[in-house]
Amino acid sequence: MITAFAVTFLPSASGQNPVLDSLQALLPQAKEDTNKVILLGDIAFYLYNTDPEQSLLYSDSALHLAQQLNYGKGQMNALYKRAIANYSLGRYSEAIEAAEAALAKAEEIGYETGKYFCYNILGIIYRATSDADKALEYGFLSSQFSKEHGDTISEAIALSNIGTIYLDFRDTANAKKYFLEAAETFRNAALTENLTEVLTNLSTVESDTTQKLKYIQESIRLAESINYENALAYGYHNLASFVWKDRWQPEQARGLYQKAIAFGEKTGDFYETTLLYTDL
Repeated sequence: MITAFAVTFLPSASGQNPVLDSLQALLPQAKEDTNKVILLGDIAFYLYNTDPEQSLLYSDSALHLAQQLNYGKGQMNALYKRAIANYSLGRYSEAIEAAEAALAKAEEIGYETGKYFCYNILGIIYRATSDADKALEYGFLSSQFSKEHGDTISEAIALSNIGTIYLDFRDTANAKKYFLEAAETFRNAALTENLTEVLTNLSTVESDTTQKLKYIQESIRLAESINYENALAYGYHNLASFVWKDRWQPEQARGLYQKAIAFGEKTGDFYETTLLYTDL
């Protein structure tokens, strides 16, 4: 089985404990003003991945204070943080409700960047609920917003995500189209991590075996150049599958599967590791 990266729209908040500790240390002396709303929202963001329940508490506190202060931007951001925390908890109905409320507030106050954040999280949630039409709707809104604002990198990320949505639903022709568009931008901008991911995904939709192998090999080479271990798990998995199914070299494939498993276990990617053991 060739595996693909589940690319998402969310920014990363992992590995930020020193920042989180610093933010939490500011709370005791914080005044009940808009700065505290921002502080509570920032803490909620840095917790959404590691402790989403706590993230919800902080986002609710931020929302309550923002409402007291009639601080529209703070209300929108707090609702957005509530949405991503609920998404992390798998509470998709609550996440959609919060994200739609955040989008409505962003539209009400004319907060353009806030609208972009909401398009992103709604795209993620609807993809998780297997609603392809809604996921694509918000994916294209995100792409169009980025294009209109001249943000080619964000546009490419959105296009890559659109490709992944199409891949989820087995529309490989459209998946390939958007992956290729994204790859060109990432390559021109020397964004190695993003390019590695989209090349991994391109290898899953490419029907020409020579080109498929080129995508796999380049994704591994780039991942090794930046020590991107999670990508290496996927890259070696795809190479193992290729060697097994397209070259019929079981011994070489077995070694590649074991190499991929080592990277999967090291990075804690248990879903990918389970797939690897199944294939092996």
